[in-house]
This record gives sequence, C-alpha cells and structure tokens, in this order.
Amino acid sequence: MTFLQRIRSTFDAWRRERVTINELNMLSDRDLADLGISRSDIRSLARQTVKADVVDLHEWRDRNQTVAAPVHARAA
Repeated sequence: MTFLQRIRSTFDAWRRERVTINELNMLSDRDLADLGISRSDIRSLARQTVKADVVDLHEWRDRNQTVAAPVHARAA
C-alpha cells in the first residue's frame, strides 16, 4: 500500500466513523435502548465497527490480489 493509499484509507475510515456517530446520535434514547446501545457507547461502537470493516477489506484484498509478473519476465 502506497503512502497516498494509506492516507486515503485512513480518511475514509474516519469519515465512516463520523457518519456512524452522527446517525446513531440522531436516534432517540428509546431507539438506542431497543438496539442495546447507550449514548456513551456510540463513539467506541462506531470505532470498533469501522476497524472491523477495514480489517475485513484488507483480508479480502490480500486473498484476491493477484501478483503480476515482472515486466522483464513477460517479454521473454
């Protein structure tokens, strides 16, 4: 992963975390209680969810990434 890809990945994870926090904060206390979430749990829950998504994405990419032959090997 290049430096710019890492920056983009970090920014995307931060943005997903903020969207999740904002969406959960819009719910009423009763709705959150129905989900088994308290307001004080929202930030850590959003962070855990984003981290799990990033790990899943990296595992999927690593499993499905093909390794290209070096350019000099293809010419032969």
